[in-house]
Amino acid sequence: MDTHTTNDEPPGVRAHVLCEACARIRRESQLISWFSNPNCHEDEPAPTEREDFYHSWNIKGLLDGAASGCHICTLLRKEARGHNWHKDLGFSKMADVPGAVFVELQSPGSGIMAPPVQMTFIIMEINDEQVFAEDYCESQISPNDYSELAKCLRRGKDLDVPVCVFARFSIIKQHDRDMISPQPASSQEYYPTSTGSSDALDLAKAWLDDCLACHNECNRISLGVNGKLPTRLVEINEVDRQFVPRLIITPASASLADIQYCTLSHVWAATVRGPGVTIQLSSDNIERLQQCIPYGQLPQTFQEAMRITRRLGYRYIWIDSLCIIQDPSDTTDFQREAVTMCDVYSNSSCNIAALGLGNDSESPQDTRSPVDFCFTSRNPLEYISCKIAQLNKDEAIYVEATQYTRLPISLQTSPLLSRAWVFQERFLAPRILYFGAEQLYWECRCRTLSESRLIDRKPFCDSADTSRAQFLALCYSPHNLEDYPDSVPRKHVTVDGEVKEMKNNHFKMECVLIKGLSDKIGNKTEVDPQFMTFWHRIIEDYTEAGLTYASDRFIALAGIVKAVKTRRGLTYVAGTWMESWPFDLLWRWGRFAPVSERRVKGPNLPSWSWASTEGHKEFFKVFRWAGDISEPQTTLLQVVGFSCPTFEEQHYGGCEINITVQAFTRFGEVTGPVKHPMTKQMLPCVKFGDFQHDYLNIWWDEEPTEGDKVLVIPLIRWDESYNTLCTAGLILMQDKSTHGENDKRRHKRVGMFSEHSKREEFMIFGEIFDVDERKEICLC
Repeated sequence: MDTHTTNDEPPGVRAHVLCEACARIRRESQLISWFSNPNCHEDEPAPTEREDFYHSWNIKGLLDGAASGCHICTLLRKEARGHNWHKDLGFSKMADVPGAVFVELQSPGSGIMAPPVQMTFIIMEINDEQVFAEDYCESQISPNDYSELAKCLRRGKDLDVPVCVFARFSIIKQHDRDMISPQPASSQEYYPTSTGSSDALDLAKAWLDDCLACHNECNRISLGVNGKLPTRLVEINEVDRQFVPRLIITPASASLADIQYCTLSHVWAATVRGPGVTIQLSSDNIERLQQCIPYGQLPQTFQEAMRITRRLGYRYIWIDSLCIIQDPSDTTDFQREAVTMCDVYSNSSCNIAALGLGNDSESPQDTRSPVDFCFTSRNPLEYISCKIAQLNKDEAIYVEATQYTRLPISLQTSPLLSRAWVFQERFLAPRILYFGAEQLYWECRCRTLSESRLIDRKPFCDSADTSRAQFLALCYSPHNLEDYPDSVPRKHVTVDGEVKEMKNNHFKMECVLIKGLSDKIGNKTEVDPQFMTFWHRIIEDYTEAGLTYASDRFIALAGIVKAVKTRRGLTYVAGTWMESWPFDLLWRWGRFAPVSERRVKGPNLPSWSWASTEGHKEFFKVFRWAGDISEPQTTLLQVVGFSCPTFEEQHYGGCEINITVQAFTRFGEVTGPVKHPMTKQMLPCVKFGDFQHDYLNIWWDEEPTEGDKVLVIPLIRWDESYNTLCTAGLILMQDKSTHGENDKRRHKRVGMFSEHSKREEFMIFGEIFDVDERKEICLC
């Protein structure tokens, strides 16, 4: 056990200290003085629109300021290094870029309640005689020269001297509680240099305690089906100040009131890369591990996660490789436990997420190998905003490098959050502590926090939000989101110049099931456009995540599916919801997936499902949030029947799932590449008899062969603006398997199409439809 106490730890780094150049700018700036004046009326105009300041003779001066502990220079170094702007100029090192550093301050506008003061750092070569009022050199600069040097920036711009903007900061006015989350035990001026410090872990516990005590949204609803405990947990005991973990089989009589636990999300490949043999649960050692798990032989990630768990006040943790039998020859335990992930993560008190970013903050993230551990050494000045003035006991003026509205991109694209299995772990857990980055991050159902500042009080408050937020909105609100009226967007309309909220934003789709089948299923649940839009966003993000084994494509999503199914009462079929047909069938490959690389991989899944192939998928956007929702005028597909395994059987693929439909049809033939008149892309097209439909938009699932016979079926039709009639549907090809030879109705999906026209005669399906013209087809 790590026995370090606060007194044994390094004293940390002192914050809010400025070098001579930054202190001079703060002292001489009229804008900062005006912005920092607590007696200034909010409508009082700024004293000037813009100020220019000379900072240092070259980049080296700025780097020296950071090395000496200047807070603003350290923020600047981190910001500039992250953008790699010097490489765009052809320099391998930032210090090699020639030119002096200037600072430009711009007024926020009228009144101090306007947007913050903008602080821009600029580098410009000043060896041109026209730029200088007189010659200067680094060793001859005197205090009287600074004001004249500052004028060089304006003169240089007037003379079109090349400049490079390499960082932009904001000078903001904030309450201290929103900006200084950590409260270092030693002093308010010092901040810990490790995310494993006592101060950092105390802050994490404070976040957790506050959520447990104050957040009704996080505490009153569990996404789990029931309050059942995981089959196994790791109990973290302490003997002689040393951790002695052991595996326990949770008693059937125990409940969440008796045993509360944390979970761990980690990058599997990075965890097992470490030295020595990684301990994993197996049929051979399960009894031995119930006596004791050798703590010293565990990966560093597991050891640190156990330390965090105890620091948060818990004795139990769930870790996949220690709580699920890892036996490649017998996956019985894995299959049984994998479908319980909804309950495992939903019922946990907190999920500890090891991001796998490693400890090399100097190199770009995309060049690092995943290194999986929780605690990170860091320079806290690189992420804490710099206080430059205190207004009163509660408010201060800060220089802030980056204003996050969500988790930083570096976290969202981290090795951990790029994995499909972790995708659902993040969605299901009520609370998440992110370790492994330069600072701690907290995410619950009410807010997002970091060590440096509050990021967001309500992380699911608008339609452009994350797919996690949309998943929570789906699960929290089975009908109209009455429990959480602010969790999803409300549409607004303008009536007589007044903006009004639309109270009912649902519409009833024409049921795609024939009456007999609908009555047999007995499911009368209706699906609204918000549900489909949110679910499609979830799948689009999920298909961008990586899987080691393609066969896990459904099982890694099972927890999310189970939560939505339980809360909504919908019918799940191979990655889609029956109630959302045909819209869930209208998917296409992501725009960056070349047609030549698209191949069916993994388990034997129905071709009409987005999960039939690996790779990023996107759904055809029928619904629009602006103004009224675009309602399909006609649903052209009718489902006669479908074969569907049980919910549990679907997770592992290999089961045939067919949909028998009645649809309008057109036969066509694949032609060679044709340049589309609008997109100018050269893609295979479809010819209908002698008619070459050049304006047909086609998204092929894989490279077709010229001369292939295809069947085109429309699924929906709707009116868009300016009297444009639109149709979207699927392109099919007859099933050439043994089943297809016996049943000519069987067709596999090979692509998707859409067409938009103002004149029906130019459309494949331009005529008025007659229901008797539908033909029966089996989608397989």
